[in-house]
Amino acid sequence: MGSIAKAPSKFLTEILKASVAENTQATREFFQNNKTGVLRAADLISNALLARKKLLICGNGGSAADSQHMAAEFVGTFSHYRPGLPAIALCSDSATITALGNDFGFDRIFARQVEAHGLPGDVLIVLTTSGNSRNILLAVKKAMKRRMAVLALAGKGGGALRKLVPDTLLVPSMSTPRIQEVQILIIHTVCALVEARLFPELSVSSASASFAGQEAKRRSKPANTLGSKNKN
Repeated sequence: MGSIAKAPSKFLTEILKASVAENTQATREFFQNNKTGVLRAADLISNALLARKKLLICGNGGSAADSQHMAAEFVGTFSHYRPGLPAIALCSDSATITALGNDFGFDRIFARQVEAHGLPGDVLIVLTTSGNSRNILLAVKKAMKRRMAVLALAGKGGGALRKLVPDTLLVPSMSTPRIQEVQILIIHTVCALVEARLFPELSVSSASASFAGQEAKRRSKPANTLGSKNKN
């Protein structure tokens, strides 16, 4: 194997700056324009969980990993130790995925699982960057037939998915990495909002503990700190 040519450090620095700038712009623009949508998504999930319904989550590639990540936050814990919440990532079971892909085709790997697990009142959450993946579109259609609610996260204009789910949380970017980065923040924000809605006593106690810790830090500083900074 030959040696790898080293890129100029200035070129690498420009890539770094561009990545951060694109991320910051997409994140700021999304949350400036979609606060109501994010709150509505959290309410949708909270109301379903309060009614003892479950979440089914799916995506392809990096979005599959993010689906597992989101399910883990609900089943495990996000910010607080609390009862587990029912969430299933439909891309986690390799035996099921390969069996369905082999027997029904890759386009139906999620729709078939929605048919098997989905009940009226459950929520299907789909993660996609393009909004055009056929297996995602078929899963959404199957969920709607089963009278499930659907929450969609997408980018690149939303593609065909936006016609099925008009209230899609749409990241304003054409870059797959930037879309996925903002979607992770959306996921974490929604998880935090759902925990606050379902377990308000934990959120209040955590906020109180945080304030108490900050107050203790402030009080532990030397009394003359401010004065010493102002001495000439």
